[in-house]
Amino acid sequence: MKRIISVFLCALMAACVFSSCKKSEITALYFAVSGAASSFDPQIAEDGAVGIVVRNCFEGLVYVDENGEVIPGAAERWEISPDGKTYTFYLRSAKWRLTGTAKEGLGEKLPEDFAPEVTAADFEFALRRACDPATGAEDASLLSNITGFSQIASGEADISTLGVKATGERTLVITLNEPESGFLEVLSEPVCMPCNEEFFEATGGRYGLLIKYIMSNGPFYLTRFDDNSFRMAKNPDYSGEHTAKADVVWLYSGYDAAKVSEGLNEKTLSGALMSEADAGSLSVKKTVVNGVPDILRALIFNLGKREISNENVRLAFLSATDLSDMCAGFNKEKTDRVFPFSNGASPQEGVGFSVKNASKYMEKGLRELEKTDLSFTLLCEERFDSAVRELLQSWQKDFGIYVNVGIENVSSEELESRVKSGEFDMAIYPVSARFFAPFTFFSRFSATDKNSISFLEDSEYDRAVAALRFSSDDAEGSRLSSVEKQLLSGACVLPMWNENSCIVTLGTVSGVRYLGGCRLYFYDAKLQ
Repeated sequence: MKRIISVFLCALMAACVFSSCKKSEITALYFAVSGAASSFDPQIAEDGAVGIVVRNCFEGLVYVDENGEVIPGAAERWEISPDGKTYTFYLRSAKWRLTGTAKEGLGEKLPEDFAPEVTAADFEFALRRACDPATGAEDASLLSNITGFSQIASGEADISTLGVKATGERTLVITLNEPESGFLEVLSEPVCMPCNEEFFEATGGRYGLLIKYIMSNGPFYLTRFDDNSFRMAKNPDYSGEHTAKADVVWLYSGYDAAKVSEGLNEKTLSGALMSEADAGSLSVKKTVVNGVPDILRALIFNLGKREISNENVRLAFLSATDLSDMCAGFNKEKTDRVFPFSNGASPQEGVGFSVKNASKYMEKGLRELEKTDLSFTLLCEERFDSAVRELLQSWQKDFGIYVNVGIENVSSEELESRVKSGEFDMAIYPVSARFFAPFTFFSRFSATDKNSISFLEDSEYDRAVAALRFSSDDAEGSRLSSVEKQLLSGACVLPMWNENSCIVTLGTVSGVRYLGGCRLYFYDAKLQ
């Protein structure tokens, strides 16, 4: 009898394990994004999948929420001096998450009881790394208003003179040259994420390259990755206000629109980050599409090339371009503004469509260049091919045999690469910014910017863009219009229409926070 009872109890226990008695299943989300594996060092992390991983596995001093409001991150509160130049942050108690592979991989290079707290010194070290020219941080310019930055960048001062100081274990003071209304938003970016100096030194220059060389303080931590997939798990050591609701988030790259449709239909994907055009082509029921209008589709010119640097040549092309048919064909409303978030009418009338003026501008440009004919290539994605060919035919009709423009279809990835490297004449291009503030957006047209798309060399324009950074709310509108006017009157760009960056999710998924670009946050994401 005892044996029968024993066997029954064993069977009952087994049934509990595999049925209603078992522990709740792990909540996992699966998202298609873009970008391959590279360094997860926040100070040098790129956009795409790596940027998303960094934003979810690290926590900066602050976050920006979906309403554009700055909310606490690692700092539970902060104070700004009356002159707007000194920021004092007070950090909450928090721990770093050190993975098992990190403990094993670094061995004797770290103390056996290494379990550090997140301190103000971690932010001081990280910001100094970001501003050190030797680091090569792509977004270091976001921090150029910190005192000492310019002297450090020019080699005139040591990095220790930077205006960032941990004045206590949980108190950080940052001093600026000028008041900057958007500085708190800057501090939410990956380049400002903390870095523990002792751990960094122990990695021997390999920080962020492998799991064992990564330490996290965010809602998630990275547990696995290869070239095209990334697994983030809920951080059990996280104690902040953004504790993850999901246990695991998988990110996959290399998905085209067809594969995303298949994944969403079969529910092997929970969602996808994609362009507005791809999101519109999906044939999936019960999905939610959230778009952020953060992209300007425009005709841009490479002003670094002699023929295109001639303003009359550019004026000729703009005067010969009627965008009404192209906009209608893509069901878009033409915009006259350069900045995607701009409201209202154009800051000036613009060049305007005029075949007569186009011919005059081109004739003048040819004389100034001492040329009898010109030849250019226009880059565009394949989906624009037909519309662009019609545009080229109208140009050929207006300019005759003296101007020849060819078309080259490229992928969105190659378009980005060619434009950034300056290997183009003209392009139909989606203009965006890594950080959505006017001064960083307009910086992309300047030759002094690392991510320049137009290579415009104009000190007056650079000064006007810099002034945007320090504008008061009242002055920003007029200064924004002034910068736009310089680009438009100088025929540096032809705005076409605005586009959205989109996050597509199944109807069963909620709480995904998307702010545009790679600003994708999963801490509040869950299955309904």
